[in-house]
Amino acid sequence: MDDYVIYAIGGILIVSVAVLFLQVSTIGGRIDYVERLSEQNKLDITRLKNEYREFKNLAQDISNAKSDLKRLSSKLERIDKLKSELSKAKEEVMLSMIKLQNQIDSLKRSSAFFMSPLQSPFVTITIRCGDTLAEIVNAYELGDEGVSMIAKLNNLKNPNLLHIGEKIKVPYCLECNAKLPFEGKISRGTVSKGFDEGGWVRFSLRRESAVLASMPGRVVEVKKGYIRIDHGSGVETSYKFEGRIFVDEGDWVKAGETIGRLFNDILLFSLLVDGEPRDPFRILFSYFGAFQTSFYTEWEDGSLPEEATFRLTRAGTIPSELWTAAADPSVIPLGTLIYIPEFSRYPNGGVFCVEDTGGAVKGRLLDIYVRNLKNAIMLSRKEVRIYVYKKDR
Repeated sequence: MDDYVIYAIGGILIVSVAVLFLQVSTIGGRIDYVERLSEQNKLDITRLKNEYREFKNLAQDISNAKSDLKRLSSKLERIDKLKSELSKAKEEVMLSMIKLQNQIDSLKRSSAFFMSPLQSPFVTITIRCGDTLAEIVNAYELGDEGVSMIAKLNNLKNPNLLHIGEKIKVPYCLECNAKLPFEGKISRGTVSKGFDEGGWVRFSLRRESAVLASMPGRVVEVKKGYIRIDHGSGVETSYKFEGRIFVDEGDWVKAGETIGRLFNDILLFSLLVDGEPRDPFRILFSYFGAFQTSFYTEWEDGSLPEEATFRLTRAGTIPSELWTAAADPSVIPLGTLIYIPEFSRYPNGGVFCVEDTGGAVKGRLLDIYVRNLKNAIMLSRKEVRIYVYKKDR
């Protein structure tokens, strides 16, 4: 019995020791796990600390960027202010230049010192063999009292006796009464080449169109396809065309008189003053003043292609490139023909028609139509001289 008890107690002790060993092993494993977990946490904490420092650096960079942006915004505001002041200064200078130009033009019109032979109220004619006062009076359309008027003006004792080489004054303004050198009117495509160094303007007309004397005068040269007329005071016009010629050398002609007729559709016309080429459009158009020009397309008024008003001008026409112009109707009415010498090399020879208006087109601003938006942007604003067709004034 005692042995049995001893064995039982021994077995219990052995089991207890085994259980205790297992518990110790489990606790050791847990301690190892906690230690490993602690190391991982330490690594995580270190990583978080590094990320926090990076975040702080990033926040500082953002703060610095905000400060730089604020300074840049302030600089941009100052630049915009300077641009606005510069724009105002340019506008003031432009207005001053326009005012000065108009004063100069007014002085030119009022002072005989500046007056050209074309603007003078008198024409000086050099008498040639066979000339009579009656022919001169008829050509310059001075009426029934024309002979006595010229006689008194030139102190002629005998109006029927003129001497070769004698110079007489005739009361007539060439520029004031100049006419187109062809029948009809100027429209789109009529001027196919503007005035240049060659001195000729080219008109594209209907076949069989009549060629007209632009101003009164004496025909001084006629040959195949060519007529030259002396209008007095050193002013001459020449006409080149293929067609019939109705005048001879020595004939006196009136302004607007038919001197020939085209076989084809081309007429070349030139104006000479004292042997120097002059722009013929200066006598067909009257100076109107200095303007600013800009360029626009059909896309700038907000209309869409499906809308009925798309690509229609205020006059109800389809705009034509470098022919249609928009102007302030209170300054230049719709339908007015204008001439810009600075654009004489453009198609239509620098002649445009005011067919449109615009919300931003006010005062002395002219907006010229072009098809290409890029061209409208690239073509810079320019100050030019505007001439208005005399029949439109």
